[in-house]
Amino acid sequence: MDIFKQVIEAYIIDAQNFNKKVVLHKNATLKEFRECCIKGINDIMQNISEKIGILPEDNGSSAYLSLIVQIKTYFPDLNNIYLSNLESELTQWIFYIQKAVDNDEIRSDINILFTAKSFISIFTVNHLLMRCIRG
Repeated sequence: MDIFKQVIEAYIIDAQNFNKKVVLHKNATLKEFRECCIKGINDIMQNISEKIGILPEDNGSSAYLSLIVQIKTYFPDLNNIYLSNLESELTQWIFYIQKAVDNDEIRSDINILFTAKSFISIFTVNHLLMRCIRG
């Protein structure tokens, strides 16, 4: 089980560390932040695909998401780190959305928390669907 835990740590927990996945200056626009997030997701999946021998056109995303779902069952300690990573990602989305509102990039009458959670969900689901369609 130790080697399995190390794999989960390396390819899910560390890969999903938002501060490693998305490196951007605080002056970036919401558009730049969004594009950086997309690149981060694509880079993670490409890296994993290369390491385990799945071509980018194949469907490794469903296996990846399946592993994420099972972290809580097998490794509660890693699940807490994963949840912390998600919270960090949400915090960054809130920051850039609020900044976009303040700079008149987007409307001011939005629910920032809902919008941040929606972006995260859209990117996750969209990435999975595109992998399934292509694979």
